[in-house]
Amino acid sequence: MAAGVESNRSFRADGLRLNFWRSVISAAMLLPAIPFMTWPMPSPFYAAALMRGVIIMVGLMVMFDLAAKHSGRVASLHQPVNMLTGFFVWLLVEPTAFGALIADPIKATGIIAALGGMMLAIQFLRQNDSSWQAFLKVAPVGVMFAIGIGVFGKYTMQDAPNVASLLLTYVFISEVLTAVLAAGVIASRGQFNKRDLRPPKMFVAATCSAAFFLGNDICTLLGIVLAPNPSYAIVIKMLCPVWIMVWHSMKGHKDDANPLVGFTMMGSAMLLAFCAV
Repeated sequence: MAAGVESNRSFRADGLRLNFWRSVISAAMLLPAIPFMTWPMPSPFYAAALMRGVIIMVGLMVMFDLAAKHSGRVASLHQPVNMLTGFFVWLLVEPTAFGALIADPIKATGIIAALGGMMLAIQFLRQNDSSWQAFLKVAPVGVMFAIGIGVFGKYTMQDAPNVASLLLTYVFISEVLTAVLAAGVIASRGQFNKRDLRPPKMFVAATCSAAFFLGNDICTLLGIVLAPNPSYAIVIKMLCPVWIMVWHSMKGHKDDANPLVGFTMMGSAMLLAFCAV
């Protein structure tokens, strides 16, 4: 996700159009995998896939626009909200989750410490990115991602015998819906024109975003479904600002991020990985 969102810092493409082309290219990339996809009988699975399509259409449009104005790290501000919401909502909807958490007090303490450390660290990595205005824009995105994708997605797929092939179907359906919804919004605004059909700069930006996001989505969703709590996978994604900091260092971009806080985030992620096993 870090690379996918940060790429729009360079291209500075319109978030809605970029999300449209990204979803079109993502769906096209998944076409060769159709023979390996699982299509279950009518079930909540399809509702979860459609919900993800709506959330991705709205959420990525907001994050792309923020990345174009600031940096990819600003768009990552939704992740603490995503993590905490997913963690507590899952404890509420899954009766056995809370009992499993408190069964080992030492591990439970380590998990809570890791979550808290990561949440605090991301706010201090670069304080001038963490403006209240930016946070207000991405906080609803975090809640939508946590409940609509994390909790609902895990709830509908955690008991499936063929999770990998089911995830391919899940992502494919949601990307097609994202493309349809984004196209509808663009058309309703009267913003489609001939240049939209052949957008060189937009095509490059969308292809980069599609490649990065597709790999990120499949890996993250696999982690969400298989982990004891969907928020654990989000903790790993919260390392995005660290990778952006490393990328800026390699490219020679000015970055006033605090490396010590970055190491704290990595330590929190390692603690969680150890305690969640």
